[in-house]
Amino acid sequence: MNYRKEIDGLRSIAIVPVILFHAGVPGFSGGYLGVDIFFVISGFLITNILLSNLENDNFSIATFYEKRCRRILPALFFMLVITTALSTLLLSGSQFKAYSQSLFAVASFSSNILFWLDSGYFDSSAELKPLLHTWSLGVEEQYYIVAPLLLWAAFKLGRLSLYTAFLFFTFISLGLAEYMYIKDPNANFYLLPTRAWEMSIGSLAALCDRHFQIKSRDSLATVGFAAAVIPLFIFNEHTPTPSLITLIPVCGVALMLLFARKQSIVGRFLSTAPLVWVGLMSYSAYLWHQPLFAFSRLTSFEEPPLYWFALMTCLTFGLAYFSWKFVEQPFRDRNIISTKSMTRFSIFGLLCCLIFGLAGHLHSEKMVVGTLNPLHTSIAKYESDNVKLRSESWSVLRNITADQNYVYAYNPADEKLWFDNADTRIGLLVVGNSHSKDMFNILHFSDFNESYQLARYGVQIRELSNKHSFYASPNYNFADVIFITSQFNEADLANLENVIQRVHADKKSLVITTRVSEFPDFAHGAATLSDKLIVENKESFDNKALSEFVNEQYFILQSGGATNNNIYSINKELIRLVSAFDNITLLERDDYFCNTQAETCFALGPQLQKFTYDFTHHSLDGAKYYAERIKKLKWKKIVEDSSK
Repeated sequence: MNYRKEIDGLRSIAIVPVILFHAGVPGFSGGYLGVDIFFVISGFLITNILLSNLENDNFSIATFYEKRCRRILPALFFMLVITTALSTLLLSGSQFKAYSQSLFAVASFSSNILFWLDSGYFDSSAELKPLLHTWSLGVEEQYYIVAPLLLWAAFKLGRLSLYTAFLFFTFISLGLAEYMYIKDPNANFYLLPTRAWEMSIGSLAALCDRHFQIKSRDSLATVGFAAAVIPLFIFNEHTPTPSLITLIPVCGVALMLLFARKQSIVGRFLSTAPLVWVGLMSYSAYLWHQPLFAFSRLTSFEEPPLYWFALMTCLTFGLAYFSWKFVEQPFRDRNIISTKSMTRFSIFGLLCCLIFGLAGHLHSEKMVVGTLNPLHTSIAKYESDNVKLRSESWSVLRNITADQNYVYAYNPADEKLWFDNADTRIGLLVVGNSHSKDMFNILHFSDFNESYQLARYGVQIRELSNKHSFYASPNYNFADVIFITSQFNEADLANLENVIQRVHADKKSLVITTRVSEFPDFAHGAATLSDKLIVENKESFDNKALSEFVNEQYFILQSGGATNNNIYSINKELIRLVSAFDNITLLERDDYFCNTQAETCFALGPQLQKFTYDFTHHSLDGAKYYAERIKKLKWKKIVEDSSK
């Protein structure tokens, strides 16, 4: 196909909102849709290229992949070299280990799979991952494996087969996306099967473009522009993506690719020099913006101000221009870089990423990293690694279930029997989201083990309809005591009455705990309030005095209600709801977290052991300490007495 300036202009419409979204600029809540725009453009362009080759009888898989390597790898390797060097200087041990894993995943074209397994795109911690954005490269690279073979096979069967294949592909993928958004939103966001339809619609647009001699149309191009651009401002993290509603911007892009020719108003706008210039650098700009933003956030407790992100955006485009001019352009020229040299370069670069990634994964704990990060050097005398503490907090349950992927919910192990029929102790089942993990750990380390067998079922309370598999699970059927601990919200409370009635109907004792107080965290969840207080005050106190000071500050926040007004309202409604029923034991979690008489909370131990690793979730040290607290509060006796 002939070069179309307006497509480069469309790329600028994609990249700018992505950058502004990741910078946290107000008004661009749907800026992440820029990636969806890129997907449609990618499907359109590669299908045009492959069809042209097939029609001219010079189709070659090897040539196709060589061109993809020239387009993707040189700029990617340039960014990875700089980012890896910065990571050794700025990341903590566990952060560097996670970075190394993502480096390995980039080289194995599986970044999207890694980030799906790790967390969600909209989690605050996601903003701290320098290579998070490479998930989209993983999706595209995987599509490049499928699309050429599909196109080649369908082409042999005729034009109708081409449309049939891509229409079938689109409907299956879109239907799966609509289903998976409910079933597993993270998998839906990251994985190829639920993303392929966006590129496939681009492919269908390319088929129409080649076979129907489509001409410029202002009306359809304008509709497409509005459909693609307006969602950038009105979609947000709660909008199902990808799903049927994402058809709006995706089809809008397809309409622009078909009808926004240079003769149209939209086409002339997209062909303006500034937009084309940004579009030409869009790939390199995409590569550079996320690492620069992530490192900015990783070196400060507070979110950097917008002016800083403005400076980082300028640096992004400076690096993007350099990369486009001196890396992308030369490598795309076969007269400068031969096919043989490109092949060797690609293999060498991928192997280096695999080796360095694997080495970092295996040996990060032995490496000296993060030496230039002021947050790490100033708190190096105590365990400040919240990622490690979070992972350790799941170790009890992961060891019990022999499932190293055991998480807050949707675990296969939860559908199996944990209790021993030969054990005479009473079965107690802890139920709820990630907070039920904290409670399970506390009970596990407490005197509850003397009288109770323990099991857990991870679920959001709002999801527990009467038809939920929870009520058919063997642990529920075995347990005599159901112990609900969760981060209750309004939706949970709206469903709690139904849960209470069902548990009572099944003649089981019921224990419910209130929502525990929560506290500010910093650096997008990478640092706790105690981290910040220690850094600011460590020169003024010894460890014991500093621990007491930090715990007093927690109490001031907890008792003042400054950060817990919503929690207070939730707990008030929870108490009102529970009081309407008999035979329910209600326990206050704040009773073990704080001591009102002593005017202190328990966030740190005397040697600065951290009892929480984020806004409130408990570390293993915390669970053990709180286990002693509930012994003093006689929780076991309270539960036993209420169960009689």
